[in-house]
Amino acid sequence: MSKKIDKLQTKIILAHIAKKRKRMSGWDDLEAEPTAFEPDQDRVDLNLQVAKTFASVEGQKVLAWLREFYLEQPCWQPGSDSSLGVFREGQNSVVRDIENRIRKAKQR
Repeated sequence: MSKKIDKLQTKIILAHIAKKRKRMSGWDDLEAEPTAFEPDQDRVDLNLQVAKTFASVEGQKVLAWLREFYLEQPCWQPGSDSSLGVFREGQNSVVRDIENRIRKAKQR
């Protein structure tokens, strides 16, 4: 019974993906003019909200502290467990994401 459910779920997921994906129908699609990329409005709004959050003097101080405390520290020390490096790099990626969102919001 479990295998039948898994196969059914897989078919449903694949059918959903196929509906979302536009398949090329021939040479006309290859020769068509490219369309402009439209960013997701939710993502744009979030970028603006993050930028506004860190725009104040206090926000700039917090961002500077995050950068100093996380990004400017070593991720891994020789002899330590490798999972520490993975964990630390995850922390770093949060700070990088914040900085990237601020940069993208300023570009708009």
